[in-house]
Amino acid sequence: MGGAAPTDAAVDGRGGASVGISGGSSGMAASDAASVTNDDAAGALLDGSLVVVHGDASAAACAHDRATLGSRDLLAGGSTPEHFAEAYNAELSNLTTGGPFLLVLSGVNDGSVAAKVATLGALKTTPKGSAFAETPAEVPFTMPAARSVRIAKNATTFELGFDAQAPDAGALVPVVSVELTGKLSSGCSALTTNLKLLIPVSSSAVAFHGSTIGALMGPPSEAVHGGANDAWPLELAGTASRVFTVVLGDGGPAEL
Repeated sequence: MGGAAPTDAAVDGRGGASVGISGGSSGMAASDAASVTNDDAAGALLDGSLVVVHGDASAAACAHDRATLGSRDLLAGGSTPEHFAEAYNAELSNLTTGGPFLLVLSGVNDGSVAAKVATLGALKTTPKGSAFAETPAEVPFTMPAARSVRIAKNATTFELGFDAQAPDAGALVPVVSVELTGKLSSGCSALTTNLKLLIPVSSSAVAFHGSTIGALMGPPSEAVHGGANDAWPLELAGTASRVFTVVLGDGGPAEL
């Protein structure tokens, strides 16, 4: 989509939802921004092979009972092998998207009776904004206290993408387990979080940052699926910030 240079947010002409493309590579014309309503700027659209996700800038409640979050500011550290952590953080600094993966939390509003499901997958930039590059993983989460979020260790599979436009042409890092704790801000603009992902030994030969995952990771120290030393830890910490997409002329957003 052509138009003005991308901004972090563009507010519609009626004081509605803030919209924009966070970390994306395409902008939107002012006339388009003025035509976007709260419903346009929230929800999700299945667009061919892509699941496109929309955010909202509500002051307290989260539109469609959902938070849509990028991972560009989640840095590797903790128990992550040092050389891989350095390579991962260097790759992050080169990204112009919302991060290597997209995190969607559903059922987050106070008093919500909706199922609490976290959806994770490689993030791809499209002409319409941030999207899942392929079918994402879904895992349950809990909110044991106000605005707190917890994903118990869960063996699930998804990928981290490190190419701004076409993750299938860039580095894809497979994940086989996720564990998360965090605090969600009012209005779902950010999640301050710590995650522990497990990267399988089977990805040892995958090219990453001028080397391979195995060479950067060293000897495996984690277990998954009942194995022994068949995975590596990737610990991430920081703030996952809201990412936006805007879909115009699609007849209205569909639900995830």
